[in-house]
Amino acid sequence: QILALGWTTVPAAACSVGAGVTIIPMLAARFGLAPRLGALLACGTSICGVTAISAVAPAIAATQAEVAIAVANVVAFGSVGMLVYPHVAAALFPPSDSRAIGLFLGLAVHDTAQVMGCAASYAEQYSDAAVVGAAAVAKLTRNVFLAAVVPLMAVRHAAGATGGVTAKTFAAAVPAFVG
Repeated sequence: QILALGWTTVPAAACSVGAGVTIIPMLAARFGLAPRLGALLACGTSICGVTAISAVAPAIAATQAEVAIAVANVVAFGSVGMLVYPHVAAALFPPSDSRAIGLFLGLAVHDTAQVMGCAASYAEQYSDAAVVGAAAVAKLTRNVFLAAVVPLMAVRHAAGATGGVTAKTFAAAVPAFVG
């Protein structure tokens, strides 16, 4: 299904996730937010919303307050995106390019359920059911990156306490991800 959507799906998802998990923590630090909150916001925004936040939180020892703030932000902005992005897609892309529209919606909206709602809304408003499948494939491609990002965040945050990634910090982070 990924290949049917086009070869650009995987690199587009990789760039989206990579940019998010790199840039959002830097912005969070610039605005004075805690590093763990920045990591949760980055993963929730870049990968798969609340699921990513729930997966990353125990691996980085996030507090309940940090999790609650991250979830609230991802849900709020994802909900706004779900309502706005179908119209943005209609303005940006030719109506005949269902794959590009689906890719855009699958990469732009945070949570998987919100992506599907957004794509269904587009399909209903603009009579293009193919967008739903394209958005689903793009979104699920993003979701796959959770398997790499959770241990990465665990190592980053374990390393932050000691000043660098060592065999010991990596070994300590892996059980946090698996457990």
